[in-house]
Amino acid sequence: MTYARSVLSVPGSSQRFLDKAGSSAADVVMIDWEDGVGNDDKGTARELTNGFLHAQDPSAGPVWVRVNATYTEHFDHDAAAVNQWANRPSAVVLPMATLESAKTALARLDGVPLVAMIETAVSLEQAPHIASLDRIVGLMFGEYDFLATMAASGASRMSDTGWAKSRIINAAAAAGRWSIAGPNADFSDAAALQEQSRREASLGFAGKLCIHPNQIGTVNEEFGPAPEYVSWAKDLLEEIERGNHGGAFRFRGQMVDAPVIDRARAAVRLAGATR
Repeated sequence: MTYARSVLSVPGSSQRFLDKAGSSAADVVMIDWEDGVGNDDKGTARELTNGFLHAQDPSAGPVWVRVNATYTEHFDHDAAAVNQWANRPSAVVLPMATLESAKTALARLDGVPLVAMIETAVSLEQAPHIASLDRIVGLMFGEYDFLATMAASGASRMSDTGWAKSRIINAAAAAGRWSIAGPNADFSDAAALQEQSRREASLGFAGKLCIHPNQIGTVNEEFGPAPEYVSWAKDLLEEIERGNHGGAFRFRGQMVDAPVIDRARAAVRLAGATR
């Protein structure tokens, strides 16, 4: 799976939005069949998505499809459509994921990787088990749905979700997966988006969901390895190749040992994986 800093969500029922998404700077385009599409437009969304995937340039970035939850009447039609397409999405995003529903989706989707959305208290508790399933490639935090389900349990004033985000990040990392933060709904507030993105990147999210193209530049800048760190990491790795450094050694005023080198290698690898 391609490393993703920015995931642009677009409604699958809009040809205009799909056309714009195809030329965006997002690392991944996520075509939404769920909340962004009315019940009467689900079939149209599938048809337009099939056309989008068929016409996609091979050099373009990955395309994900967010299907409807497994407990809805739409999921069977979603799974059947994905399975029969010659050009299938790079991954399917499963909303309202639980351990049971993730297993159901994996069984119904023939070989397609899955991104599981953690959107309820139950899914948060099950996140480590969901992340460890075969073909699960990442976890995505559905923050607004999570707040809604928590409010139903009496947490009507809840606003601090940092603890939940940390659990999702760690559950994904423990299973060797990556994690994607939820969107900022106010796409007109660039400063708030930047602040939120920096905080989420510092927690450990690999990327963030965007709901408007004007969010992509900020998200791409704030997620992924910092350019100055990548430059330092490349110089460090070149120094290691040139010299015989056993154990810990000093490099530009900093003590370097195996964990520091491993992190530098990961940063250079991730920097090369973005679009």
